[in-house]
Amino acid sequence: MAVFAPGGGAVTPREPEHGSRHLFHKKTFHKPTYCHHCTELLWGVLGQGYVCEMCNFVSHDKCRQAIVTPCTSLAPQLVKHPVAHCWSNAGRHFKKKFCNVCRKKLDDLWALRCEVCEYYVHADCQDFAVSDCRQCAAYQPQRHDLMLAVHTHLWREGNLVAAAKCVVCKKNCGTTECLASMRCEWCGVKAHTGCYRSIPAECSFGALQKLMLPPVCVHVPSAAVAAETLMGQFGRKRQVKVDRDEMDSADARTPGTQDEQGKSKMTVKVYDGSASLKRNCFRTVTVSRGASPAEVLEAAMKSHHIVDNPIHYYLSQVDRESPETEKPLNNNDDTFQLSASEGKAPAVCLRFANKGHGEKGMIRVYPGMLRVAVAYKTIPVTNTTTVDEAVQMALEKFGLREEVPSYYSLVEVLIDKGVQERVMQRDEYPWPQLVDARQGSLRQMKLTRFYLRNSSHPEGPVELFVYNLPVGLAPGKYVSIMAELLGKNTFTTVGPIHPQYGASFMTFSSADTALRALSMLNESIVDEKQISAMLLPHVEANMIPNTVTPLLVFVNTKSGGCQGVEILSAFRHLLNPHQVFDLDQGGPLPGLLTFRNVRKYRILICGGDGSVGWVLSCLDGISKDLTCSTPPTAILPIGTGNDLARVLGWGAGYTGNDDPLSLLIQARDADNSKFDRWTILFEPNEVEEKSTESAMSSTGAASGPRDEPNVCIMNNYFGVGIDADLCLGFHLAREENPEKFTSRFHNKGVYVKLSLRKMMGRKSCKDLQRQIELEVDGQVVDLPTCEGIVFLNIRSWGSGCDPWGGEASDAFSPPSYNDGTLEVVGLTGVVHLGQIQGGIRGAIRVAQGQSIKLTLKNDIPVQIDGEPWLQPAGQVIIMPSAIQANMLRRRKTKVQRRNTEPSLFRPTGELNKALGQHIDSTASWLVGSEVSPAADTSSEPRS
Repeated sequence: MAVFAPGGGAVTPREPEHGSRHLFHKKTFHKPTYCHHCTELLWGVLGQGYVCEMCNFVSHDKCRQAIVTPCTSLAPQLVKHPVAHCWSNAGRHFKKKFCNVCRKKLDDLWALRCEVCEYYVHADCQDFAVSDCRQCAAYQPQRHDLMLAVHTHLWREGNLVAAAKCVVCKKNCGTTECLASMRCEWCGVKAHTGCYRSIPAECSFGALQKLMLPPVCVHVPSAAVAAETLMGQFGRKRQVKVDRDEMDSADARTPGTQDEQGKSKMTVKVYDGSASLKRNCFRTVTVSRGASPAEVLEAAMKSHHIVDNPIHYYLSQVDRESPETEKPLNNNDDTFQLSASEGKAPAVCLRFANKGHGEKGMIRVYPGMLRVAVAYKTIPVTNTTTVDEAVQMALEKFGLREEVPSYYSLVEVLIDKGVQERVMQRDEYPWPQLVDARQGSLRQMKLTRFYLRNSSHPEGPVELFVYNLPVGLAPGKYVSIMAELLGKNTFTTVGPIHPQYGASFMTFSSADTALRALSMLNESIVDEKQISAMLLPHVEANMIPNTVTPLLVFVNTKSGGCQGVEILSAFRHLLNPHQVFDLDQGGPLPGLLTFRNVRKYRILICGGDGSVGWVLSCLDGISKDLTCSTPPTAILPIGTGNDLARVLGWGAGYTGNDDPLSLLIQARDADNSKFDRWTILFEPNEVEEKSTESAMSSTGAASGPRDEPNVCIMNNYFGVGIDADLCLGFHLAREENPEKFTSRFHNKGVYVKLSLRKMMGRKSCKDLQRQIELEVDGQVVDLPTCEGIVFLNIRSWGSGCDPWGGEASDAFSPPSYNDGTLEVVGLTGVVHLGQIQGGIRGAIRVAQGQSIKLTLKNDIPVQIDGEPWLQPAGQVIIMPSAIQANMLRRRKTKVQRRNTEPSLFRPTGELNKALGQHIDSTASWLVGSEVSPAADTSSEPRS
């Protein structure tokens, strides 16, 4: 049956099929094609099946009525609590992956991936991505029943490995031929599309349950706050948009190209409103030059994923020279022609016909976090309906007639290209604003929804971390600086303040005030230095179950071979991203302050020995502000030396072949072990001030003022002489050309080159025994002829060497990292270093003791745990630190055959009993990204 669009043109309406929600049409495939529902091949000489005109979903005829995967045009409406994705940089390196929007391969095309969940899109499909990322922060201050909450699965379709097995039918569900089968983004359980609804809705986080920071324990100011803003954790990522205008220019230049059937084709640019015209944001369609008005209109609606009845839409031609000028197309003329300037494609604008729809309509109001049994309610509104009236009608519809309307507000939420929300004023008119939005962009109008929110409860504290402030000021001075910079953006409290790090912690009462302060602080300069600020999530420690010990992860993206970027992305995907921090964004303080109220947790440091020392030093500095000041610490070695990681059983270095899941499980099962730490005091002699331009020529140290520490904490070893000289040369070379130091192999090669130069040149540390005096436990020790002295706390030095050696001796006791004793060894020169590296001989055993005093008669290079500098003559005192560190030693396990795909899911007996139970398909999609109370057994209506 034909209907007539505004203007008179005949249009055949198309509606989604009843069972599948897709716009299917029959098609014959001329190459092997697989069904996206059952993953089986479309059999026959010429495979025949059905394909969706919107999202390219391919299906057998027998599978069409069983399809539960919603079409991309409908999926955004099924998300109850939208969460924006955090996109990576655009690239062409996503091989053997499929786009979650158009379901086509990403090979050799610009594509992006969400850094939190496995959502892949073409750069050109990003506008239609569904904002259903993992809800990693679900705590609500007004909800006190979340302790009984049940966390539900978040299902993501496709891009499974070929060896994946369905947990229901135990058959293979992975395929590299199409986008098919489902995987939970939290626990990793996998199932066929037709099987996953039989799995109970509750998700227990699988094998990482004891390490996961539960979302119900984390509070963020607003869903509209971008993930890039929270904690600065994605600050390095910058979205790269592909210029669609440039991509389509080639087609636009050749409007007369011929297809296989000899018909003339042309490319048409389609806008969806006035706002799209101003931003020059369009989609392109290819139609026959003699296409009818109905065909062009249908193609234009498909390009913007609009599946409504075409009778409500019409097209107008746009003049590219003056976009404000539009010419409605004569839809009565079946021979109309789209005019185009030379070398440019014609442009049209898709418009909504306002006949009968301009003065009144219907809006959907969602309950948000209210305890009601429906997904949304439809409210009739007119041009004169205020927000206050809409709130009263919504409360009646939700069965909350006894509630006070003034305690509730209406929030306008736009889920296009992220999540944006705005609290509407009581005297605003929702329907006229929606009509205006429809004139600006049809798609944005469809993605605009309204939420009913209880505004009588406080939204909770909003916290900022400010760093790069001047160091060493009085606490009151930092408060004055903040007040001067923020002006009217008043804060609730300032503190804790850490003058030694030039950092401060700030608390605000509202999200709007905090976001304004964040923007102002990131643009402020204090003492000619740019300060930085980041928004931190708030962890409700009392909500963490007693069986959970969350893992706080620090990743140094600049350590060793710069493997940290890959590890950062992997751990953010496996864990809650709010428990994974980049040390390049504010150092360890943001993570430690986020976990400051947590009673027990573990730390995983992904970096070298310097990164470990950095985190442990920060723990010492802010211990008074932490509930747990000495959490057990594990190491993932991605540095150059990794000596401490070797001693604790974590290996010589991350190779990239280990599965990230297995690394987290090892951190979960590791054993706690006490670890000695040592305090080193430096007391330079009182001599006349030397010129800052002088420097030790043999070390190659740059001229300029030196900033030697007075008190340091040593974890691994303290070197004086030749080894520190080589370390200093390496440090200066890396500071000069950091881009060249991108692999461990290159780093060690630089050490070899520096050693050869020292052998051929003048020996700066010759006869070191004459330049220093050593006193151990109150007794003077005679030093042998040497060029270096090393004080060892662990039995690994110089990337895995054991200078002490394994031979037993009656004069010395076996060394250990928790016996309260240091070992002192001597080095005779560069050749001796090479012999130790090769395992030919050990160092010269000098002494063992608990209290050491070293007298430096000249300026000598020193290094602590790989951090070198030139130390002036004076006294050096080494004594045990007051508190031992809690380090995690990897548990030795039997060598087992490696699973090709370790699963986060561990099925239980209760699950096996419940696998036959059926879960309503619509409800599973509506609650796919939320945390729902266990007692809430509500069912939600179908869209």
